[in-house]
Amino acid sequence: MDVQVAESGSCRRSLTVRVSADDIRAKVDQLFREASGQVRLKGFRSGRIPRKVLETKLGPQVRLQAKERIVQDALRDAFRQHDLHVVGQPKVAGVDGSPIDETKDLEFTVELDVRPQFELGDLGEIEVDERPTDVTDDDVEQALQQLAAQKRTLDEVDDAIQTSDFLTTRVVWLDESGAEVHRKDEQKLSPAIPLLGTDPDSFRATLVDSVKGDTVEVELTFPDNFEVEAQRGKPGRARIEILGVQRVQPAPIDDELAKAFDHDTLDALRARLRERIGEEKQRTERNRQEDVILGRLADMHPFDLPESMVEQQLEGQLADFRQRLAQAGRGEEEIEQQVQESHGEAQQHAERMVRLYFLFDAIARQEQLTVTEAEFDDHLRAIAAANDATPADVRRYLEKENRLGEVRYALLEQKVRELLRQKVRISDRSEA
Repeated sequence: MDVQVAESGSCRRSLTVRVSADDIRAKVDQLFREASGQVRLKGFRSGRIPRKVLETKLGPQVRLQAKERIVQDALRDAFRQHDLHVVGQPKVAGVDGSPIDETKDLEFTVELDVRPQFELGDLGEIEVDERPTDVTDDDVEQALQQLAAQKRTLDEVDDAIQTSDFLTTRVVWLDESGAEVHRKDEQKLSPAIPLLGTDPDSFRATLVDSVKGDTVEVELTFPDNFEVEAQRGKPGRARIEILGVQRVQPAPIDDELAKAFDHDTLDALRARLRERIGEEKQRTERNRQEDVILGRLADMHPFDLPESMVEQQLEGQLADFRQRLAQAGRGEEEIEQQVQESHGEAQQHAERMVRLYFLFDAIARQEQLTVTEAEFDDHLRAIAAANDATPADVRRYLEKENRLGEVRYALLEQKVRELLRQKVRISDRSEA
């Protein structure tokens, strides 16, 4: 076998592979011998079927299988001989789906990406600031107000009307002369939602600060769908009698609110909120630090990336984005427009993810980080417990979806992230 390797990029190689006719005949002969021992034909003992009989029965099939094996073996040997650390899926050209001709050499070409070569920098040079995660009284009060809003009610009030209030009204529509043309005795209104045909600012200003029992008027142009067809498009007025005012009221912040959220007293609820807010602030700060660390790790290693891996990552991101937009009810034209607009940002993200993949791998190798079978099994048990399943069920599902490697890599990545936090310098800049 003859292999010519050309560098078509820092991470791209082009191979020209030639397999001699002698090697091809040897492989075809081998497969016919194997077939003789495996095929059952009436009148012949296993392993004793003449070649001519096999040629008649299985010739094209054996030669097609021979071509597949020859290409696979040639690729494996070429990668090993030339120390090619292949990533992604090689693209083979010059090999069709016809049976192999054992009287001729087989020549084909391969385009492939290889692992980038780079030196891992000093991780201790990375520095990230540590920001405060203290919980303030204002943090707790805001959380209480959010809980109170969840238990809000719609109550009748006698106060001056506010923009967000809801009104029960009697509306009388008057033509330009002041004559009544239509009325509704139970019309629900809000200052924030103008009556059709009115100017929104004028409508809101007319109602705000009025009170229950007031009657106000606002000018309008009768809308095109007005119930009285003869008035459509003409000027007029709406006389609004305010019969009732309803306002969304948050629940009182007291022990009763605490009990609604499974705490005996307001003090107990405050204490729990302070604890949860602290945990969330610490989690958010940790995530921010990790993002900064990974960004600086990527920036200090500007090596070229395998194009096929970046493209695969990009296609996956855009496919997920399309799916989310479709699930949100967006039309096909809008989806494509948003996908195009996000392409540049998605490209940068794809490049960063691929870069970090090789950096995590390099760090894991340098620091001899591995995921043991015991750790992997513990993780499967945790997934099973969270999903009311057995570890065996989880393993079968991941095997079916071809995701066992993905899960194992995620565990290794987490180990690398933890090690990075130990290696980098984290400075206290709480006064910043």
